[in-house]
Amino acid sequence: MPNEKIVPIQFNGEMVDEIEKYIESGLYSSKAEFVRDAVRKLIIEIRKEMFFNHVEKLRELSKSRGAKIKSPFVPEKIKEEAYQKLKKRIMEREGGKKL
Repeated sequence: MPNEKIVPIQFNGEMVDEIEKYIESGLYSSKAEFVRDAVRKLIIEIRKEMFFNHVEKLRELSKSRGAKIKSPFVPEKIKEEAYQKLKKRIMEREGGKKL
C-alpha cells in the first residue's frame, strides 16, 4: 500500500505473549496484522462514541426529538447505529414513550 508508514511501538512481555498466542492459533498471520486490526477496530469504536456524544449534546441543546445529525467524519452505518442506540436510551430513560 502506497500510504503505509512505519510506526515503531513497544509492548510489554505479557502483551507480546498474548499476541503471539493469536498468531500461533492461526487467527492472525503476523504481529503487524494483529496490531492493524486492533487499531482499526478501536478507531471505529472511538468514532461511534464521538458521534453518540455529539448527537446527545445536540439533542440536549435543541430539545428536539428524532432529528438526525449530519456528520462528515462518521460513516452512515455508524451514524445509524449510534442514532438507534441513542433512541433506545432516550426511550428507556423516558419510560418507553415513543419518539
